[in-house]
Amino acid sequence: MKLFLLFIFSIFSFSTFAITRPEIESLLKEKNVSLNRMEQKGAKVLFGEVTGHSPMLPFAKIQVLLTKDEAILKKDFDSVDFRGAQDWAHFVAVHSLGQLVLKQDIHAVIVLGQ
Repeated sequence: MKLFLLFIFSIFSFSTFAITRPEIESLLKEKNVSLNRMEQKGAKVLFGEVTGHSPMLPFAKIQVLLTKDEAILKKDFDSVDFRGAQDWAHFVAVHSLGQLVLKQDIHAVIVLGQ
């Protein structure tokens, strides 16, 4: 029974952090951006980056940060906070259009030239 409850808990835990391609397309559409067009230009969606999948990814390659509720375009970054080098491993937060978005709130990123 304990294993069953642990399994159910883990499913709900992971589902709260997941973002799907249709959700990404919808968030980008709100910004008048097409994911298909971005991909045609060489962009790639990376999921799970908060877990350290691509820690050495240069932050300059990131074009869009995706939270569960918003696509934050690079052109809208007011400032970016790092602890060390300017790569994903040292990224802390981004200030965008009067909001502070922490790394832990990022569910996926769209990069160019990955």
